[in-house]
Parts: sequence; structure tokens; C-alpha cells
Amino acid sequence: MESLATQCPLVLVDNGSCESVLDEIECAVNEYEGVLLEMLGRNTGIAAAQNFGIEHARNLYPDCQYVLTLDHDSIPDLNMVETLVNCFSNLEKAGSKVAAVGPILYDDRSENYLNFHRIKGPFWWKVKPDPGGQAVNVDSLNSSGSLISLEALDSVGALNSDLFIDHVETEWCFRAKDADYSIFACQQTSMEHAMGDDVVDIRIVNVKAMPYRSPKRHYFIVRNSMFLQRQKYVPMVWKFWNTVKLVFTILYFGFFTKESAEHRRWIYKGLKDGWCLRLGKLPSAY
Repeated sequence: MESLATQCPLVLVDNGSCESVLDEIECAVNEYEGVLLEMLGRNTGIAAAQNFGIEHARNLYPDCQYVLTLDHDSIPDLNMVETLVNCFSNLEKAGSKVAAVGPILYDDRSENYLNFHRIKGPFWWKVKPDPGGQAVNVDSLNSSGSLISLEALDSVGALNSDLFIDHVETEWCFRAKDADYSIFACQQTSMEHAMGDDVVDIRIVNVKAMPYRSPKRHYFIVRNSMFLQRQKYVPMVWKFWNTVKLVFTILYFGFFTKESAEHRRWIYKGLKDGWCLRLGKLPSAY
């Protein structure tokens, strides 16, 4: 909040925090001007919360052209908003039909910049960030830090709240690409962002560290992956490499981690609900 309060007006959406946490949030909000707190009272999922914040911002600022979506664990550069807006404007002037631009993301736990992804032939290719470099055309962005055109939102549609969490930004980016929009990584600015609950070292397949997610998060990842697998606007290349990644997730987290039994249990539930296209929040019966 501190790094953004001087950059743009803020709409802070609380997605069902407990009373003690809300008290801390309200105290923090009162320290800054131009910050509006909206409390949903329950966990509606990241997509629904962001959709709510976007519509609230549009009502408050009817002349705005862009909206910036952020998670609670992100720390933007002090000039990030201005840099993203300028990047967006320059790309449009150059003739690109842009839906969204996002900064370089840095995870200080792994001390790594997070890769972008781009479809190249039969590969879902990793694009290594080049800090200070030119904007690069990519096929997806992280939802945290994405500067989104409201015109594109009107054309493409809102974030899919049925997904609840995980692959929300991926699904929207693919819809935007299907509508002939472009997605860009702006390498002139960066943002600290924690990907996953933790990081874990993988000494195989040449991976120094990868995000570690809780067993319940793997439920949503697996379930929502199966939903995307059935959508015609999702590229076949992504579907193939997503299947490879799911197999790795099942094998590694299901058999080689300290919570392997819990991972297997929630992965199975995700597979079952994904097959039945049962979306939304986590079922109360679970």
C-alpha cells in the first residue's frame, strides 16, 4: 500500500479476513489518502474480488482507461504505474492492439526473476526477463501487477469467478489473445512478488527452485487446468505442456514431499471435480 499510495487511487478489497486482521487493515488504510477499503465479508475467490474492485473503481473514476490488479504479497517499484501506462501507450501508438501489460516479477525467496511464457512453434517457451529491455510480446501474465485496458475488459469479458483461484489470469489472457489482443511484459519496471506458499529446490530437470503450494491449492490448480483443457480458445500447445506439468505435479508432490498423502488426496478431488466441470469455491463437504 505504501509504495502505491502516491502512484494512483486505490480500492482495497478484503476477501473475508478475520476481525483482528481487518482492524490492522483499517489502521493501515487510515494512514493514507485516496485509499478506499471494501469488505466482502467472506472469501469469494480472487477473480470475484478483483471483478468487484474493478467495477467499484470504474464507478468511482468513470474516465479511467486502465485498472491495475494486485495481490496482498506484491511490492511494486515506486514508479511502476507510470512506467506501465507509458509502455501501454507507446505500444498502442506503434499499432499494437493491447489488452494488458505487466512488470518483471522478482521473488526474493528464491532470488530469481520469474519467467514469462510465449508460444513458439510446439513449445510453451520460457521467456527470461531482461531488466531494462524492450517490451516483449508474451502469452500470459500474472494477475498481480497487470495493467489491464478497460476497453479490453469490455470486449473480452470479466475474469472468470467460477475458477475461484489459480489459472484465473491465464484463462483471461487466452480469451484476450483469441479476440486478437496482445499481451506484453514491460521490462522497464519490476515488482516483488511471492509465487506460491514457499519455494522448494528441485535438483532434477535443471530447476534451482520452484513454487511450493499447499495440497488444497493443488486441488484448484488441477481442477482449473482440466477446465482450460476443454476450452476451444486455449491453445493446443498450452494444453500439451500443461498435461506434462500436471503429470509432474502428481508424481513429485504426490510421492516425494512431506505432505505427499495430502497432496494425492486433494489432487484426486481436483481431477474428479475437473472431470465433472464442478467449479466455484471449495465444496463444504471437503
